[in-house]
Amino acid sequence: MLQSGPGVWSAGSGTVTLFQSDVTQNAGTGVVMTGTGKIDCESSAIGGPTLGTGNGNGLFSSGGDVKINNQAADNKGVQFNTGYGIQITGNGTLTLNYANVNNNNGQIPGSAYGITDSGTGAVSLNNSGVFANGGLGVSSKTSSLLSIETSPIHGNSGAGVTMIGTGAVTIENSPVYSNTGWGVRSDGAGLLFLSSSPVYSNSGGAGVNMTSTGAVTILNSNVYQNTGPGVQSAGGALTLTSSAVVSNAGNGVTMTGNGAVSLTD
Repeated sequence: MLQSGPGVWSAGSGTVTLFQSDVTQNAGTGVVMTGTGKIDCESSAIGGPTLGTGNGNGLFSSGGDVKINNQAADNKGVQFNTGYGIQITGNGTLTLNYANVNNNNGQIPGSAYGITDSGTGAVSLNNSGVFANGGLGVSSKTSSLLSIETSPIHGNSGAGVTMIGTGAVTIENSPVYSNTGWGVRSDGAGLLFLSSSPVYSNSGGAGVNMTSTGAVTILNSNVYQNTGPGVQSAGGALTLTSSAVVSNAGNGVTMTGNGAVSLTD
């Protein structure tokens, strides 16, 4: 039965630990931390296995570090909540291991999202996925590192990956595709680095877009079939190595800043 209010709520300084525990079917947010404490989830789900079985929203924290650490066989994460997936406003880190963030907001286009972090802590996704959310995939305003490794970002009703803060972005072995927005965008001064991470079939702008002064390095990562330019930079040096930029609706590579451009087979 759907319960009113949050599933788990803490305003304290202690750690909230979930172990092999599912938080589901709450009208409010599944897990809430408004104090300074941490959230540690292991082999646990925040949301349900199908549409309509999750919470109003997934997880919110304005406190310390948040870690969702599952095993591959668990097939759990933050899923099928009718609002956002994960929202971080505090200064702690966010770490996901084998934890998908998917189908939040029921794939209805709107203001919901997979992951958004407006704090200052680093964000790390490992062997996870962010897909089929009702808004953007991953958005960070952090001044620290946003790291995505072996974690595909796809099918979100908004941009795939967005860095609004000054932090660096590294995406490795993680395709970014079929999002209703640009593929990867950085508005910050930090390095934007892609390795073995193709960016393709995004339908709302450039495949890879640097709007600020940061450098862009693309290694072994093809950028293709996006509805805007392939790679666009207004910032520092732009380096493409062993990467094809083809079949995009706009220019292949556009540099509007003063940085050097290097293309190498």
